[in-house]
Amino acid sequence: DVELPATTRGLIYIAEQFETNGLFIFISLILGTIFFFWLIKRDIVKPVTHRIALKTPLIGKIVSNINLERFNHTFGTLLASGLTVNQSLKITASATDNVVYKQAINNLVPIVESGTSVASAVAKYPGLFPMITSRMIGVGEKTGNLGQNLKYLSEFYEEAVDEATKNLSTTLEPILLMVIGVIVGTVAISILGPIYQITGNLR
Repeated sequence: DVELPATTRGLIYIAEQFETNGLFIFISLILGTIFFFWLIKRDIVKPVTHRIALKTPLIGKIVSNINLERFNHTFGTLLASGLTVNQSLKITASATDNVVYKQAINNLVPIVESGTSVASAVAKYPGLFPMITSRMIGVGEKTGNLGQNLKYLSEFYEEAVDEATKNLSTTLEPILLMVIGVIVGTVAISILGPIYQITGNLR
């Protein structure tokens, strides 16, 4: 008549659910995964999911650097082809996948058209464009080498993405070990806890 610990009762409940409703749970997980990936591709939720991706630890920095690399590469290439700054920004915005960056780049167009420099316009979004980006663009505008500086920034962020991707597995490894340790520890406590509890009551 000894009451089982909460962790043991929970483990038994989960085991019973998988035993009686295993097929339903399996199908639900598959359908839920398909629905999730379908949902995040909808335009109506992209502003939310893209913003969450930028705020997510570890992954957010990589996503940001990818968009910065594409911005500088596309913007610089269009300028080198002879297009104006305004035209280049509009095309760059349309070629950007991330909705947050797309909106920010679109907002740069009227600011630049009002006579503000690209560096000053970019500096209005410090959360999306780091200081090095605005400063390098500013130096490029003053020296007449904006296209070359954008190319340098593109290569800089491309290297940052490669480095972060290589280090991602090393960073995630201790986190995964902690998660696995918690799961194994919970199962061990759920199994051994009642044994010690019953033995203690028998004494």
